[in-house]
Amino acid sequence: MDLDEDKLKWFKLMRGNNVSTLCSGVCGEKKAGSNQEVYFYKHKRLLSEIDTLDETTAINNENFRGWSFTKKKVSIIDINTFLDLYKNEDINFLNIDVEGIDEEILLNLNFTLCKPTIIVFEDSKNFGGSIQIKEKLKTNGYSQLFCSVGSVGYYLES
Repeated sequence: MDLDEDKLKWFKLMRGNNVSTLCSGVCGEKKAGSNQEVYFYKHKRLLSEIDTLDETTAINNENFRGWSFTKKKVSIIDINTFLDLYKNEDINFLNIDVEGIDEEILLNLNFTLCKPTIIVFEDSKNFGGSIQIKEKLKTNGYSQLFCSVGSVGYYLES
């Protein structure tokens, strides 16, 4: 799942029918019955790695690096609602990269809906995941696979 349709097109081109991609909204904490939306700031760069949900970050990138951006309103979908859409499919690899709310999403993830073989998420604060994340993943049968710069990977022990 990604908000950038160009990235998904390239990913699909390179991976073919081996993957399923979705471009619709942001996984996050959504209050029941609400129709929440947030702004997505997409920088005008090919396959930009610095797109964000944070306006201050987008403005700083424009002011200090000269990277202009567009602003688009996107819907929020709860991670468990999203995973429920794919409950009949095996999810081997789950990459969570939601501009600073990865931990919130992981803490809300319901592992009875799915247990991906590999989970990768961003964590630039704790480098490996917070104590709560480590405990939740361990409790659900995961062990740390790697920690590289801001990315962290866990695998499901068999």
